Amino acid sequence: MLRAIAFVSAVLFGGLLLYLPSALPTQRFLDLLRAENARYTEFWGSAHADHILSRALDVFGPNIASTAVARVSPPPDALPGQALLLSRVSRAIDGLVHNDYVHGIQSLLLLAMHRLSTLLEWAPYVLVVILAACADGWVIRRIKAREFRQHRPELYAVGTLAIALLIGLTLLIFIAPVALHPLVLVALPLLIAFGGHMAVANYHHAV
Repeated sequence: MLRAIAFVSAVLFGGLLLYLPSALPTQRFLDLLRAENARYTEFWGSAHADHILSRALDVFGPNIASTAVARVSPPPDALPGQALLLSRVSRAIDGLVHNDYVHGIQSLLLLAMHRLSTLLEWAPYVLVVILAACADGWVIRRIKAREFRQHRPELYAVGTLAIALLIGLTLLIFIAPVALHPLVLVALPLLIAFGGHMAVANYHHAV
């Protein structure tokens, strides 16, 4: 089941990544990025919002929507046939790179990187919650073992399934063409922490 969820999530992510730029204009993704950055500024303050945006641009490049491939220039001593061939190659590369679809993919990836940067901004704090939840689940499991209470494998299965679904949902949310509330990418890891607590507390194999 977990492998199926991972496979479906990866296929949906790849499919949407290729489909959305053909269905929506490039400006849509850039407008979403600006809108979310404005919400972050209002909700968390300009320091956090600027840091999130700066990290996204540093990782993916500040001019992603206008990234260009250098032209293939013929050397000065090139034969006429070589110069013509290289000129055609240059025009072919420009045609592949400088079009609305490629710019749309680049803008969508920039939006995804901005959302990943948001997740990383709060990752140290969320990680503490996840570790605390797993540690608490481990303590509960040890107490149940000493009291000879049976673990509940169905709750373990629900917890691990919830973790897989939430990770897949997070991956898809990165490229969702809708504006996100500032707390969405903080709430999802906290829900993962809840699933981890349930899975660890009900892990039914002997240790």
